[in-house]
Amino acid sequence: DEADYVRWRESVNVQPTVSHKPASDTLLVYKHAYDLVLYFYNVNRNVEREFKFSLSEKIKEELHEVLMNICFANEEVSKERKLQLVGQANNVLASAKIRIRLLHDLKQLPLKHYAAFAEKITDLSSELNKWKEAI
Repeated sequence: DEADYVRWRESVNVQPTVSHKPASDTLLVYKHAYDLVLYFYNVNRNVEREFKFSLSEKIKEELHEVLMNICFANEEVSKERKLQLVGQANNVLASAKIRIRLLHDLKQLPLKHYAAFAEKITDLSSELNKWKEAI
């Protein structure tokens, strides 16, 4: 019963584990990636159907992968694996950058949005490189 469980927990004297790593949503690199994903969702509303379910869908998947790799890297203990995840995030980001350029060249993304993407991607890539060097 519950009383036995409480007595057992007290007798074992288990201390809760506290992580000293910042939560993913407090990392600047995470914020940059999240803002990039959110910006793409907002801009993607105006993309023609022909491109929305092909090229745009692939870009969304890649941006989500970047975000998830950042989250996984933040939780990773192994330096080697952490470096691998950060590098993978940067590689996928480069792929998304090419696809976003293609979306612009196909007249689906106005210049002002493309310029905003270029700036956001550059900022995120810079943060990923700083993080990689710090590991």
